[in-house]
Amino acid sequence: MICNEMMDKYEFRRLAFKKLIESFGDGGQAKVAKAIAKEPSYVNRMLYPAGKPGKKRIGENTVEILSNCFPGWLDIDLDQVNENPFSARAKSERERRIQEIIRLIRETDNQGIEIVLHSATLMYEKFPIAKQTPSSL
Repeated sequence: MICNEMMDKYEFRRLAFKKLIESFGDGGQAKVAKAIAKEPSYVNRMLYPAGKPGKKRIGENTVEILSNCFPGWLDIDLDQVNENPFSARAKSERERRIQEIIRLIRETDNQGIEIVLHSATLMYEKFPIAKQTPSSL
């Protein structure tokens, strides 16, 4: 699967790694840790999302080790990964929420609309993902 242009290679690798570990079921982290000769706590930190303290990126050397132990581990369908914000499931949930917001706006008065507009403006400025247009997702 080609990495989504909105996602960096490290996040793509993290999601693929998460999918690999999930494929082993219970004890997946320990099994993978043993196979790649890393401590289970290190493997756990490889799964941390970006920005979480203690996170370990999956670099080139680790990609090579993983590919030797688990050929094809990077060949994933991102839509099957729950955390992927660009998956079809996430998009449909996003669309459902947008429709609910529109319904609520239609049912409110002008003062309510001003409050919603102000809140949406603040969110737009605070969270970069909010600056994406629906067509870019």
